[in-house]
Amino acid sequence: FVGMVINTVHYQTQNAGQGDLTTFTLVLLCIYVSDCLLTLFASVLYSIAATRCSCRLRTLVLRNIIRQDVAFFDTVRVGELLNRLSTDTEVIQMVVTANLAGWFIPLAQVVVGLVAIFAYNWKLTLVVLSLIPI
Repeated sequence: FVGMVINTVHYQTQNAGQGDLTTFTLVLLCIYVSDCLLTLFASVLYSIAATRCSCRLRTLVLRNIIRQDVAFFDTVRVGELLNRLSTDTEVIQMVVTANLAGWFIPLAQVVVGLVAIFAYNWKLTLVVLSLIPI
């Protein structure tokens, strides 16, 4: 793709290459806009997943707290339990969001890149993979 852009800019006259250059510019703009929209969509999905995980964790912990004997509540203050429930689930929600975004997005980019290069030329893919250290 980059070679086609360079050829359009370098080898054609300004009037003849203007249409091709406009096409390439629009393609790159569409790729950029779609990347921005997909990143926004992914971050929304990560937030939803983290919120659901946090909600489920709060429900399970609260269910287990309620099942405790009455003597448990004599030794532990209820305010302390609620505080721990609130702060710990918020920390877990942040960790889940950070880990999903930190590991899943680069992994998906590598997989999509390998599929794209394999679809373009499988021999080139084998050369690239042979140069990557294990």
